[in-house]
Amino acid sequence: MKRILLIALALLGTLSVQAHLQDSTKRVKLSPEQKAEKLTQRMKKQLNLTDSQTIQVRAINLEHAQAVASLKSSTTKGQERKAQMDKLKQSYHTQLSNVLTTEQMEKFKKQVAKAKKKAKKKNGNDPAEEDDESDD
Repeated sequence: MKRILLIALALLGTLSVQAHLQDSTKRVKLSPEQKAEKLTQRMKKQLNLTDSQTIQVRAINLEHAQAVASLKSSTTKGQERKAQMDKLKQSYHTQLSNVLTTEQMEKFKKQVAKAKKKAKKKNGNDPAEEDDESDD
């Protein structure tokens, strides 16, 4: 009886793990236009953009999303790709700084830094965690 129960639990555990893995691989890829629109709406809400700013930011976000998608689909790899991506990001921030107020730009930079930190932590690349581990 115990053996049957143990086998049933093991089978149930295996099935639930497989179902979870299948669900997590069904991530929908957004088009550059969808990404730009989603980002614009988030920025409008978080940065309190005016209608005029929203229109300008939407155009900047769309241009940036299309450029990033183009670069990702290209055959460029390694350091060259990273350099091009950095150049795109610099251009993006410059364009935004021409549209946003100083306060909005500061808030935007803080949000970018926070998101970057969260992504590093999620991917296990958090330098703070590495420092903590080396102290042991």
